[in-house]
Amino acid sequence: MNIIALDTSTEYCSLALWLNSSLISREVLAGQRHSELLLPMLQSRLTPHGPVYQSLADWVLASQDSDEHHRA
Repeated sequence: MNIIALDTSTEYCSLALWLNSSLISREVLAGQRHSELLLPMLQSRLTPHGPVYQSLADWVLASQDSDEHHRA
């Protein structure tokens, strides 16, 4: 099972990936630049692992406005 978790609820922009039974994470002090940083962070973590988008089982997003949890 592969899972992506994203957190933009604080001044830090964080992501965690559970890919093929391994945890990969990254946290950056973002201030107000979450939208600018999040996709490049995600791409840099996913690229070495090949096309995992098709095998995502779940994703979680935490933001100041809401907490979301979705199953693929």
